[in-house]
Amino acid sequence: MELKRTSLEMEKIDKSGIVSFLKEIETAGIEIHDLMILRGLYVCCEVEWRPYKKEYLHMLYSLSKEFTALGTGFAVQEGLFNTEDTVYSFFEDEMKKEGFADSICEKSRKITIEHLLTMNTGQEEELPILNYEFEGNWIAKFLQIDPVHEPGTNFFYDTTATYVLSAIITKVTGETLEDYLKPRLFNPLGIDAFAWDKSPEGCSLGGIGLNLSIESIAKLGVFLLQEGKWEGKQLLNTSWIKRMTSNLVSSIGGEIYDNGDNWGCGYGYQIWQCIPDGIYRGDGAYGQLAIVAPKENLIIAVLAGTEDTGTLMNSMWRNILPACETVNLEDIKEAESEKMIFILPCVKGNRNFPEEFQVSYNINDNEEGIEKITFGISDENILSVI
Repeated sequence: MELKRTSLEMEKIDKSGIVSFLKEIETAGIEIHDLMILRGLYVCCEVEWRPYKKEYLHMLYSLSKEFTALGTGFAVQEGLFNTEDTVYSFFEDEMKKEGFADSICEKSRKITIEHLLTMNTGQEEELPILNYEFEGNWIAKFLQIDPVHEPGTNFFYDTTATYVLSAIITKVTGETLEDYLKPRLFNPLGIDAFAWDKSPEGCSLGGIGLNLSIESIAKLGVFLLQEGKWEGKQLLNTSWIKRMTSNLVSSIGGEIYDNGDNWGCGYGYQIWQCIPDGIYRGDGAYGQLAIVAPKENLIIAVLAGTEDTGTLMNSMWRNILPACETVNLEDIKEAESEKMIFILPCVKGNRNFPEEFQVSYNINDNEEGIEKITFGISDENILSVI
């Protein structure tokens, strides 16, 4: 089920602003894979950089966190727990049975679901779960980290905190977060293609690991803009979405997010505030973005491969936002959206690999005219395209 389409002209968005944005990021060497721009419920501009296509699934990295926050909202709405419940209360019997209880300090026992959602656990240490193979009981290891600060008083961005939310949902429902969200969010929004990596304990990773298409990211933006409503039906209560997207805590803390840039403007439930006042976003590494500007009724969905997300966003503020005139959403009608297709430049690797460390694949007829791809393995076990 695709979103409705309409034209830039109907949406009163000046195409020259989008063109300026595209030129600016190309000059900056920023690699985007997919882009969708929406007004309200309508997609008005969609851009692909081949070989990526809009139907392909893409790793979201930390943009996965927004879906975990929504899953937590559904669980609270259904009365399965509340945000003041402590993490320890869900796993107390398990911690005692496995002999971990005595190693968990009083501050750790105070960490609540609210603290997980807002990255205010009081800890200043993150477990190495990003390699997916971290051994041991992840919940016990998390609780065994002694908070430096009183929970609720200090921002520290921690992907493990989001994983714990996923594990709690599995604990109380017997389902993975992925399966829990299917009838509540994915199916109603028509998100049929997705995959979520799991921990060795069988829980959806929560903070990372979700794979979705650009259209699904756009749907996330629409769902947030409509404050939990979809096709006229309130799926998740408005109060949760408002809290989720509000500036609840200062995001200036720790050693990373202290520069006052797009990461220093405040944080809600797994969602960042942006430099332009009132705009918020879901944010994943390498430029995975779901940006919502309620005042402009604007959504910008991005899947990318860049380490310069700050420049990418600041270019949007300079070029796309000023291109959006005030529009009456009731006047918008379906039309052909603006479509653009570019081809990413081929990045060539080291050609000096010995033949025994090379493998080649012939490619069938394709739009890009690629005939063969050769891979080589270096002494450091690094895979390169030759």
